[in-house]
Amino acid sequence: MTDLASILNHARALELTEDSVETPAITTALSELREEIAALTGASAEVAMWLQLEHTAGSMIAIAATMNKRGEQAGKPYPFEAGWRAQIIDRYNMWAHQFVTRINDVMANRGDIPAYTRKLQAFRDDTVNRTP
Repeated sequence: MTDLASILNHARALELTEDSVETPAITTALSELREEIAALTGASAEVAMWLQLEHTAGSMIAIAATMNKRGEQAGKPYPFEAGWRAQIIDRYNMWAHQFVTRINDVMANRGDIPAYTRKLQAFRDDTVNRTP
């Protein structure tokens, strides 16, 4: 049984650094978050969809950082380098911070889940030009 407080605890631990890109730590953290979301009980379908979209957004950004690092290691030219990857890592960490803020707002009955969902769906559809 999971509640939003448990998901919040997982979300607070989400952080990406240059050293954690392409390591089991980030994969494990996102997998555990996915499991917590799947085990959520008593939530509406709207909340479940929002949380799934949040997980998807974080996973997509983490994958982008991993692919960038692999490209650099394979000798591919710009944008496969640490400077560009730092921007991806910053984007991930901004998402993680925003996710915590959103959970806190929802728990305090100040959240706008339909707005979060629309923004996350737009990000999923255009990860280059949008933010989660």
